[in-house]
Amino acid sequence: MEYNLNVNKQKTKLHADTHGGNKLSVVTEKNRFDVEYCPVSENRICLKIDNNGSKKQVVAYIADEADGKRVFINGVGYLIENIDPVKRKKAKKHGNLSEIITPPTPAVVIKIMVNAGDLVKKEQDVIVVSAMKMETTLVAPFDGKVTKINTSEGNRVMPGDVLVEIGKNQGNLKN
Repeated sequence: MEYNLNVNKQKTKLHADTHGGNKLSVVTEKNRFDVEYCPVSENRICLKIDNNGSKKQVVAYIADEADGKRVFINGVGYLIENIDPVKRKKAKKHGNLSEIITPPTPAVVIKIMVNAGDLVKKEQDVIVVSAMKMETTLVAPFDGKVTKINTSEGNRVMPGDVLVEIGKNQGNLKN
Protein backbone atom coordinates (compact mmCIF):
# COMPACT_ATOMS: atom_id res chain seq x y z
CA MET A 1 0.00 0.00 0.00
CA GLU A 2 1.35 3.45 -0.92
CA TYR A 3 1.60 6.23 1.67
CA ASN A 4 2.43 9.91 1.36
CA LEU A 5 3.62 11.13 4.74
CA ASN A 6 5.09 14.17 6.41
CA VAL A 7 7.82 13.02 8.79
CA ASN A 8 8.88 16.01 10.91
CA LYS A 9 7.42 18.25 8.15
CA GLN A 10 9.43 16.55 5.37
CA LYS A 11 7.42 14.83 2.63
CA THR A 12 8.15 11.13 2.35
CA LYS A 13 6.63 8.53 0.07
CA LEU A 14 6.72 4.88 1.07
CA HIS A 15 5.25 1.54 0.13
CA ALA A 16 4.35 -0.95 2.88
CA ASP A 17 3.26 -4.56 2.55
CA THR A 18 2.39 -6.99 5.33
CA HIS A 19 3.75 -10.55 5.22
CA GLY A 20 2.03 -12.99 7.51
CA GLY A 21 1.02 -12.09 11.02
CA ASN A 22 3.74 -9.74 12.22
CA LYS A 23 6.05 -8.99 9.31
CA LEU A 24 6.16 -5.91 7.15
CA SER A 25 8.27 -4.65 4.24
CA VAL A 26 8.71 -0.90 3.88
CA VAL A 27 10.28 0.67 0.80
CA THR A 28 11.16 4.37 0.76
CA GLU A 29 12.75 6.37 -2.05
CA LYS A 30 16.20 5.40 -0.73
CA ASN A 31 15.86 2.24 1.41
CA ARG A 32 14.11 -1.06 1.95
CA PHE A 33 13.36 -2.30 5.46
CA ASP A 34 12.07 -5.70 6.50
CA VAL A 35 10.40 -5.33 9.87
CA GLU A 36 9.14 -7.85 12.39
CA TYR A 37 6.99 -6.23 15.07
CA CYS A 38 5.47 -7.19 18.37
CA PRO A 39 3.25 -4.97 20.55
CA VAL A 40 4.66 -4.53 24.05
CA SER A 41 1.80 -2.44 25.43
CA GLU A 42 -0.95 -0.15 24.12
CA ASN A 43 1.55 2.55 23.07
CA ARG A 44 4.80 0.59 22.66
CA ILE A 45 5.96 -1.76 19.95
CA CYS A 46 9.15 -3.78 19.57
CA LEU A 47 10.64 -3.61 16.08
CA LYS A 48 13.27 -5.94 14.61
CA ILE A 49 14.55 -4.08 11.55
CA ASP A 50 16.65 -5.50 8.72
CA ASN A 51 17.99 -2.79 6.39
CA ASN A 52 19.86 -4.70 3.65
CA GLY A 53 21.59 -7.03 6.13
CA SER A 54 22.10 -4.43 8.85
CA LYS A 55 19.89 -5.67 11.70
CA LYS A 56 18.79 -3.86 14.85
CA GLN A 57 16.06 -4.07 17.44
CA VAL A 58 14.31 -1.03 18.91
CA VAL A 59 11.30 -0.27 21.05
CA ALA A 60 9.12 2.53 19.69
CA TYR A 61 6.67 4.54 21.78
CA ILE A 62 3.68 5.91 19.84
CA ALA A 63 1.55 8.85 21.02
CA ASP A 64 -1.50 10.42 19.38
CA GLU A 65 -1.11 14.09 18.44
CA ALA A 66 -3.57 16.51 16.85
CA ASP A 67 -1.72 16.32 13.51
CA GLY A 68 -0.84 12.62 13.47
CA LYS A 69 1.31 10.26 15.51
CA ARG A 70 4.46 11.06 17.44
CA VAL A 71 6.85 8.09 17.37
CA PHE A 72 9.81 8.03 19.77
CA ILE A 73 12.74 5.77 18.93
CA ASN A 74 15.85 5.88 21.11
CA GLY A 75 14.63 9.14 22.64
CA VAL A 76 14.16 10.89 19.29
CA GLY A 77 10.62 12.00 18.39
CA TYR A 78 9.20 11.89 14.87
CA LEU A 79 5.87 13.52 14.01
CA ILE A 80 4.23 11.40 11.31
CA GLU A 81 1.28 12.82 9.39
CA ASN A 82 -0.58 11.01 6.61
CA ILE A 83 -1.08 13.58 3.84
CA ASP A 84 -3.18 11.39 1.53
CA PRO A 85 -6.54 13.19 1.21
CA VAL A 86 -8.73 10.12 1.87
CA LYS A 87 -6.69 8.82 4.79
CA ARG A 88 -5.92 12.01 6.69
CA LYS A 89 -9.26 12.24 8.47
CA LYS A 90 -8.52 12.91 12.10
CA ALA A 91 -9.97 10.56 14.67
CA LYS A 92 -12.28 12.48 16.98
CA LYS A 93 -12.76 10.77 20.30
CA HIS A 94 -15.94 9.65 22.03
CA GLY A 95 -14.62 8.21 25.27
CA ASN A 96 -12.33 5.43 24.08
CA LEU A 97 -13.95 5.22 20.65
CA SER A 98 -12.80 6.92 17.47
CA GLU A 99 -15.19 8.39 14.88
CA ILE A 100 -13.42 6.36 12.20
CA ILE A 101 -12.95 2.63 12.05
CA THR A 102 -9.28 1.87 11.46
CA PRO A 103 -7.11 -1.11 12.47
CA PRO A 104 -4.83 -0.68 15.50
CA THR A 105 -1.93 -2.45 13.74
CA PRO A 106 -1.17 -3.72 10.22
CA ALA A 107 -3.75 -6.45 9.64
CA VAL A 108 -5.81 -8.48 7.19
CA VAL A 109 -9.59 -8.02 6.93
CA ILE A 110 -11.24 -11.30 7.94
CA LYS A 111 -14.94 -10.45 7.97
CA ILE A 112 -17.13 -7.42 7.23
CA MET A 113 -20.34 -7.62 9.23
CA VAL A 114 -22.22 -4.62 7.78
CA ASN A 115 -23.18 -3.20 4.40
CA ALA A 116 -23.47 0.36 3.14
CA GLY A 117 -26.86 1.67 4.24
CA ASP A 118 -27.07 -0.48 7.38
CA LEU A 119 -28.06 1.19 10.64
CA VAL A 120 -25.67 0.40 13.48
CA LYS A 121 -25.73 0.97 17.22
CA LYS A 122 -22.82 2.19 19.31
CA GLU A 123 -20.34 -0.64 19.99
CA GLN A 124 -22.02 -2.99 17.47
CA ASP A 125 -19.51 -5.32 15.78
CA VAL A 126 -18.65 -3.96 12.33
CA ILE A 127 -15.47 -5.62 11.01
CA VAL A 128 -12.97 -8.28 12.08
CA VAL A 129 -9.24 -7.94 11.34
CA SER A 130 -6.40 -10.34 12.07
CA ALA A 131 -2.85 -9.42 13.07
CA MET A 132 -0.20 -11.69 14.52
CA LYS A 133 -2.68 -14.60 14.49
CA MET A 134 -5.05 -12.66 16.74
CA GLU A 135 -8.44 -11.44 15.63
CA THR A 136 -9.75 -8.03 16.67
CA THR A 137 -13.36 -6.98 16.25
CA LEU A 138 -13.75 -3.28 15.48
CA VAL A 139 -17.01 -1.71 16.61
CA ALA A 140 -19.23 1.22 15.71
CA PRO A 141 -18.19 4.32 17.67
CA PHE A 142 -21.76 5.67 17.84
CA ASP A 143 -25.29 5.09 16.55
CA GLY A 144 -25.45 5.85 12.85
CA LYS A 145 -25.72 4.68 9.28
CA VAL A 146 -22.93 2.94 7.36
CA THR A 147 -22.15 5.34 4.52
CA LYS A 148 -19.21 3.54 2.91
CA ILE A 149 -17.15 0.36 3.10
CA ASN A 150 -13.57 1.11 1.96
CA THR A 151 -12.15 -2.42 2.02
CA SER A 152 -13.05 -6.03 1.36
CA GLU A 153 -12.34 -9.37 3.00
CA GLY A 154 -8.76 -10.53 2.46
CA ASN A 155 -7.35 -7.00 2.05
CA ARG A 156 -4.22 -5.99 3.92
CA VAL A 157 -4.80 -2.78 5.85
CA MET A 158 -2.72 -0.40 7.94
CA PRO A 159 -3.43 1.89 10.91
CA GLY A 160 -5.01 5.07 9.59
CA ASP A 161 -6.81 3.30 6.74
CA VAL A 162 -10.50 4.16 7.11
CA LEU A 163 -12.19 0.76 6.72
CA VAL A 164 -15.83 1.69 7.33
CA GLU A 165 -17.43 5.14 7.38
CA ILE A 166 -20.45 5.76 9.56
CA GLY A 167 -22.60 8.88 9.50
CA LYS A 168 -23.93 9.98 12.85
CA ASN A 169 -27.60 9.28 13.36
CA GLN A 170 -29.63 12.36 14.23
CA GLY A 171 -32.61 10.43 15.58
CA ASN A 172 -33.26 7.12 17.26
CA LEU A 173 -32.28 3.93 15.46
CA LYS A 174 -34.94 1.41 14.68
CA ASN A 175 -33.29 -1.72 13.35
